[in-house]
Amino acid sequence: AAYLAQGLFAENLPRLRSVYGQRAKALARALSLRLGHRIEFSAPGGGMFVWGRVPGVDTAEWLKAAIERNVLLVPGAAFYAQEADNATFRLSFASQDEAGIAIGVSRLEDALRSL
Repeated sequence: AAYLAQGLFAENLPRLRSVYGQRAKALARALSLRLGHRIEFSAPGGGMFVWGRVPGVDTAEWLKAAIERNVLLVPGAAFYAQEADNATFRLSFASQDEAGIAIGVSRLEDALRSL
């Protein structure tokens, strides 16, 4: 509450938007470059996640292979109230800088290739 009352959020918002916007673009670029032939996704217009699909792949299996490579994704099935699409996934770009995003996507590519 004190942070908001002091106006610090408003003061930092432009910087936060810039940082997270750059990360979102970096993730979208890396996904297009490394996995664009295997996955479907939309570049985010907001938020801190990229949602996508890997046709023909159970992303719970992709997650297992990804964990072996020290990277995570969230299978999208966890977000469905009914009839989950097991080919969907969610990736966050909030906690990694652009270099970390590139490394993570490379590991995701390797994990997907192993399936």
